[in-house]
This record gives sequence, structure tokens and C-alpha cells, in this order.
Amino acid sequence: MLWEPEGEPYVRGPIESLTHRATASGLLVRAGPGSREPCGILATVDAGTRYLERTRSGGLRRAALADLSEGDTVEVYVSGPVMESCPVQGYAATVIRRAGGAP
Repeated sequence: MLWEPEGEPYVRGPIESLTHRATASGLLVRAGPGSREPCGILATVDAGTRYLERTRSGGLRRAALADLSEGDTVEVYVSGPVMESCPVQGYAATVIRRAGGAP
């Protein structure tokens, strides 16, 4: 059974850009309704990041970085410190994509 991270996501909103590198990738996510951080986040994601998709019925299923696209609405759960800039910068422990990717 898949479990949802505790608490609220750090940022909930659309992906503005994706960058891919050999060791890690990055997601720039604009803050939307329900975000704790109004500036959005530039999140580092890597092999340790957990990717999930929230189904239309509200359940969760496994996903992958390759499932994410610009414009998809995601919830980003952060672990560790964040650099307080605008947008903030931090490590995404879990990224949950909304089914269909649309808001």
C-alpha cells in the first residue's frame, strides 16, 4: 500500500520547468492555492525522490520522473533545509502528480 507523506506539501502548483542532469534533476514549481511557500520552489529531485500520482478517486499510485511534464500540477514535499530565496530551493523527498496533470 502506498502512503502519503505527513503534513501539507511545501508547494502545490504547476511545473514551470524541468531540467535534467546526470546526477539530479530540477523542478521549478509555481505556488498555487494550498502552498505554504508563496514564492514557489526550485526543487532538486534524484533517484531518492519518491514519485506518486493522485488518481481521480483520490488514491495514490506509483509514478516516475519521466511521467512529469511542464504544466502538470504537483505537490512537493521537502526534506531537509531550504535556501530562503524566491523561489526557495530545496530537496524534494516526494512529488505527487495530479492525475491527468491538469489543475
